[in-house]
Amino acid sequence: MKTKYPNLFGILAALMLVASFVVPANLISPASVAADPGICKWDTVRQPNALIGTVAILNPSDTIDMAVGSDFNTMYVIVDVTPVGGSNTVLYQSAVKGLLWSLSRWNALVREPQWVAGNNLYQVAVAPDNPNFLAVTSDNGTADTGPKQVWVSQNGGSDWDFTNVPALGVTETIRCIDISVDYGGKRDMGIGTTTGAGGGRIFVVKSTGFSGWVENTESLGAVDFFALKFSPSYASDSSMALVFADNATYACTDFFGFQGATYYNIAWRDIDQNKINQMAFTVPGIEVRDSNWTPGSSPGLLQLNKADLELPSDFSGQAASLRRAYISLDANVTCLNSKPECSRDGIFRIDNTTTYTLMDTSNDKTKSIYSIAYFGTYASGKLLAGERWGDSCTATVPTWFTDSPTTCPIPCWYEALKPTTGAACYSGLGASGHAGLCRHRVTALYNRRHLVYLPYISPRGQRRICGSYQPQQR
Repeated sequence: MKTKYPNLFGILAALMLVASFVVPANLISPASVAADPGICKWDTVRQPNALIGTVAILNPSDTIDMAVGSDFNTMYVIVDVTPVGGSNTVLYQSAVKGLLWSLSRWNALVREPQWVAGNNLYQVAVAPDNPNFLAVTSDNGTADTGPKQVWVSQNGGSDWDFTNVPALGVTETIRCIDISVDYGGKRDMGIGTTTGAGGGRIFVVKSTGFSGWVENTESLGAVDFFALKFSPSYASDSSMALVFADNATYACTDFFGFQGATYYNIAWRDIDQNKINQMAFTVPGIEVRDSNWTPGSSPGLLQLNKADLELPSDFSGQAASLRRAYISLDANVTCLNSKPECSRDGIFRIDNTTTYTLMDTSNDKTKSIYSIAYFGTYASGKLLAGERWGDSCTATVPTWFTDSPTTCPIPCWYEALKPTTGAACYSGLGASGHAGLCRHRVTALYNRRHLVYLPYISPRGQRRICGSYQPQQR
């Protein structure tokens, strides 16, 4: 049968053919603005005043410390928001994985009657089983004294309690802080201090009242404490892992004349009495060095810049078969000389009393591991590591990952294909102070701190977060 409208269909066909040549294809079939559900794709957004050709972010926006809640949605970040020459830190909180940020928790803190205007924040910690239970360290009422006090919140930062840490010495500052898992409706919080002379101490306070810090320092000698972690099995093993250093046990015979070493030990605590009963290993403990290295190879307290400590989820300080710890050491030696034999650093795994080297950074004067993050059990897991030194030309800091940290002696390490930002040469000044000079993996001397990295692995081990960071002077 013939159609009654042959001319009309012909005209419409011709118009559609012409439109196909003149209308952009993306208007006919627009692309979705949503991310690919299978692949997370990112574009670099140029920040104001960023260095041309790099991924440097705007100053001032320096991350000082970061903590992520067990729900992996809640994040707390301490940020230095003051331009060069000053220091003014604030606390940001995000409930949506860092997509949106709020200063409401900071505003709540500074409204507390015992808060002193001008105080800075230094560290933030969150309970391993409650993203709303957090603590921060601050000055003691005099600006730039360093971390000497602790504030705690049990409702995500809406209200804060001043915990009244006992008066610390003039040179004594809080170097590490941790919060235990809940046990019977209570939890403990601990801090470790350093003095630079071996006068460090441990204090622990119970969550009921936060009014009674008790010194828990066992007879470890003249040491400074660099890392402290409550056991994931704290409710049953009452254990607290420690990393500390002295300046007396060993004397270096080379040109540098360094003294001391770094040790790892486990404190068995009486939770009810809030005290340490005894240490798991003979005092001072297990030296953090490769078992094949000469005793005293680890840094002394004057050479140890930073130590980080991670424990598997099934760690137990009471069971030798589950005493596995991952420790990173960052030796603070001048980059103009190679690291001496008595100040070797890197990443180590300690199985009860046996130490294995997972990454030896002592042979590279421009490479030091600032922090690590671990997800997994004793048998298997994932380990992430961030370096302290960055590449000032590209404003990036190397990050490493391994999914076989239990492989002995050396696991396979993979460098991040897209490292995070840091170590930019602001104002055209490179690491040596000469205009325009950049050196590979040597950070620019910006303000008074070095740029470093804080890695974090999500509770499910599926996501990894890193942030560029500038540690405060100790």
